[in-house]
Amino acid sequence: MIITMEVPGLAFAGESNVGIDAESLAKMVSHISAVAKSDIHLLVTVGFQNFQALVQHAELRTERYIFDATANLMAQVNAVVLYAELEKRGFQPKLLSERDVQTSEISEVYTPALATRYLAHEQIVLCNAAVDEGGLFDEDLSAVTRALDVAATALCKAVPAGSLAHLNPAAHGPVLINSQDLVVGTSVLPFSGAAAALCRTHRLPVVLFDPRSTISVGDALMQGVQAPDLVAVLR
Repeated sequence: MIITMEVPGLAFAGESNVGIDAESLAKMVSHISAVAKSDIHLLVTVGFQNFQALVQHAELRTERYIFDATANLMAQVNAVVLYAELEKRGFQPKLLSERDVQTSEISEVYTPALATRYLAHEQIVLCNAAVDEGGLFDEDLSAVTRALDVAATALCKAVPAGSLAHLNPAAHGPVLINSQDLVVGTSVLPFSGAAAALCRTHRLPVVLFDPRSTISVGDALMQGVQAPDLVAVLR
């Protein structure tokens, strides 16, 4: 089974929303490791929003292609840090990147065919949540596109700490929400409407989880796989 896990830049930053927080990174690596050890093959898409100030600076002062390259470079920084931490835990992840930020020593240029080929044999493949020349910087939409590239069974997304706290705080276990609510905007969740619409069109289940959650992401993914019109939310 192939699952796509979206790790937005803010999932690295902790409460400060800037840079890389060691505790947040460790929790994120633990979630990825636990899912990979359950015999699921993971395509992990990595975002850049924890370096948003740098990216916005590039957008204001340079041509559009420099903004795109800066955003991809910041995502690549996050991906390389994640790569190093997963190696420490005994994994041998593959790292794929955009052509403008390829790190030739450890990464190759992302293509759907290459990602699919590696996922047939490797537990974890890392890649950027791409910013392209058309200005695509919706990390959710990029993650869904990557998931469809590799025919993933489901998508799970790490969300900023506390952003799911308003959902039925008395409940224990996953909260299930109809994906149509995301598309029409009646549910206030950290997932873009465009990405939700694409998931619904392709019947791609979604799991949103707070990295601080002690609930098994793998278990929630299995529940989501059985109910493709639902979004399972872990607080």
